[in-house]
Amino acid sequence: MHVTVRRIKPWVRFGISPFGLGRPDRRPPGVTGFSQFDKLYADVERWLENGWLDYLAPQLYWPIDREGQAFPLLLDYWLAQNRAGRHVWPGLFTSQVTRGEPLGPRAWAAQEIVDQVALQRTRPGASGHIHFSMAALMQDRDGIATRLQQGAYATPALVPASPWLDDQPPPAPVLRLAGPRVEIQPAPGEAAARWAVWRRVGGVWVFAVLPAAQLSFALDGADAVVVSAVDRVGNVSARNFVPLP
Repeated sequence: MHVTVRRIKPWVRFGISPFGLGRPDRRPPGVTGFSQFDKLYADVERWLENGWLDYLAPQLYWPIDREGQAFPLLLDYWLAQNRAGRHVWPGLFTSQVTRGEPLGPRAWAAQEIVDQVALQRTRPGASGHIHFSMAALMQDRDGIATRLQQGAYATPALVPASPWLDDQPPPAPVLRLAGPRVEIQPAPGEAAARWAVWRRVGGVWVFAVLPAAQLSFALDGADAVVVSAVDRVGNVSARNFVPLP
């Protein structure tokens, strides 16, 4: 699958989301539970070590303090297997968050996911995470979407680059001031997939990510503007400034 994806569309990230417990012969002390290696014949550690994927999203569907399957211990385990330097984006069991009814034995409060996001961000090599599933966020169960929007997700972020696919940044765009707006002129060469935009408003830099098809944006009171091009695999160009009066 990895070879086929790479041959047809070299810029597409190919990933796998396996069961979150590693091989029994490699697990840290105290980790217990199902062995996908023995029961499903999935040698995930080998796939990751050989770089046969661009990201691994192990299903870490247990709470931070779960005995035998503690979220931090499992996350550290998979990060330690990542010798090829691929992306490790743990899968979070956001669907376990309750709608607001009394918590049952299997339901989680939104705080569990908020804490897992915060914990993941403290681990070098864990450059993101994935929610399962979107339903809990769309329903804002226990305020989970609101809390993320106001906290960890308050600022947009770029998907980390994948230099093993392509490590050449695109050319920086040309910028021009047109009244209360900034116009973006793509430079010759590799096409951008999106624009990374920084506006300085009241002495504070505000970041935004725009689609490549959007070739202008409002100043919105900014006294300085910086823009970079971002290609399909996440490489970021040099920054270009627009002179403001």
